[in-house]
Amino acid sequence: MIYKFYLCLLMVSTFSCLSFFKRQKRKYKALFPILLLLSITVVVEIRGYYSLYYLNKPDRLVYAIFQPLEYILISLFFIQIIDNEYLKKVILISIPLVIILLISLFQLEKVGGLKGYYDFLLVALGVNSWGILYMYQLLTKDIEKNLLSNPSFWISTAILFFHTSAFVLMGLIIYLYQINQEIAQSVFSINHLLNIIYYSLITYAFYLQWKSTKSSSSSLEGH
Repeated sequence: MIYKFYLCLLMVSTFSCLSFFKRQKRKYKALFPILLLLSITVVVEIRGYYSLYYLNKPDRLVYAIFQPLEYILISLFFIQIIDNEYLKKVILISIPLVIILLISLFQLEKVGGLKGYYDFLLVALGVNSWGILYMYQLLTKDIEKNLLSNPSFWISTAILFFHTSAFVLMGLIIYLYQINQEIAQSVFSINHLLNIIYYSLITYAFYLQWKSTKSSSSSLEGH
């Protein structure tokens, strides 16, 4: 039930973000990779739902393709909002390296029986690193800015919250799976709650950006 609710919320969030983005008077280009990520996620989750409930097997290949796309798009988002040129280059260089590692992990999973959660852990570790660096920038260089009205702050918070929580949750599930598989599967439903919070925060960020550009354009028209 909660999985279906999450899928509905994901689609609503995606269409809402698309609407807010299209209605912006001045496009905030940093949001485009996140919008693209949402759109791809909808396709992946619908495909995953169909495979799981109608074909009775998870579509591992789709999620294996999704992981590098997720890392690329989130990295491109951080490249646009982080000021330090050196860090921008580091993030850019990390993209092909992470893709190579993800492909290697997928091959090891097929051939060597490696568990399929290491790809997520790798992506989580990477995007969390960039999120922490951006938060450090906000708390040092951009300290005078109002964080609560900054869309990038909310998206970064969403990324850090989800990937950190899911990282910990994945470790717990791996441990429980060795003890009791039914309990592990029940605990996994918490991941859907994390996704709900994740996409709600992203939607709020798009709303803030639309509200900001709308207010700016209204003030200019007033003059």
